[in-house]
Amino acid sequence: MANKKPDATELETEPNTTNPDPEITAGNGADADTDAMRAWAPAVPNPMEAFDFNTLRLPQDFDVHVGARQVLTTIDVRRPKGIEWVRTHPSPDFQRRLGLIEVPAGLYVVHQDLAPVLGGVVKPRLLVATITNNGVPILWPLREPGPDGRTDRYMTSENSAAARARDNWIRIVSNQHDPAYDVFEATAKMPEPAWPELDFAAWLQLGFSGRVVVSPGHPLMRALLTGAE
Repeated sequence: MANKKPDATELETEPNTTNPDPEITAGNGADADTDAMRAWAPAVPNPMEAFDFNTLRLPQDFDVHVGARQVLTTIDVRRPKGIEWVRTHPSPDFQRRLGLIEVPAGLYVVHQDLAPVLGGVVKPRLLVATITNNGVPILWPLREPGPDGRTDRYMTSENSAAARARDNWIRIVSNQHDPAYDVFEATAKMPEPAWPELDFAAWLQLGFSGRVVVSPGHPLMRALLTGAE
């Protein structure tokens, strides 16, 4: 049986699979129209090309403008370093005599009722509010004479330096050849210290956070009394 030859109407309705959109093809004038539209449309400038980034520069006192201030979260309990100039608070309200225990984890303050139980492990220290020339507050633990009243030159020179620091910027350096601290007083004009707006109770709380022994059940008490690690 001979194959049927398609008539002209079937050829006209056959879908075009090679050119799905014959109106948008190269050579039918579309590129020319696009070029003409581009030539007519105004050029849109890039805003970043002529932007002056100097207008975005923040001032040095930006923190003042936004009302930011430093919030203290901790205070070190230590002797001033040899490279630090320090001042001690002139008010006697910013010093307190406490019993301290020194262990590898740091200094612990012990309730006065527990101190006799531990005997000589607890050392009396005078905690003095101190600030460095960089504005860093520290609690300076000063040694004091024991029950027998004995002192040494390290003790007396350190306490003398702390007393002098109430009115002057000082620096202490351990003298390896003479068992004492060499005390240096600043001769150049230095600004007065800016003390944190905290009472001394807040200083102590920040200095001994998590390191206060107030009951016999404290892990440090049990370790000291039983010899456990």
